[in-house]
Amino acid sequence: VVRSGPGQLLCHMGNDSEIRYHFRENDVLRHMEARIDTFKVKTSGLVFGFKSKNNLIGGSLVDDVQYTVIDKNIERPYQYTKRYGAAELMASSESL
Repeated sequence: VVRSGPGQLLCHMGNDSEIRYHFRENDVLRHMEARIDTFKVKTSGLVFGFKSKNNLIGGSLVDDVQYTVIDKNIERPYQYTKRYGAAELMASSESL
């Protein structure tokens, strides 16, 4: 996962495709191949991180995404964290 610009993520999938997310104040856009989905949610406090460093510049790797969804004046924080990297995955599979 790479930060591709302000409020934007680029996810490379294993089948050579990619998914782009664009977080905006009143919605989140998801671009998949020739399709665009719109999630009508109000968001705030978007933070991208990698190895515990936050607010990375464009082109930076991302392993942590935090934001708040606001629905009917109720704030719900969300955090998505990648639990392992390729090196850790390879090391664990070699021990099998």
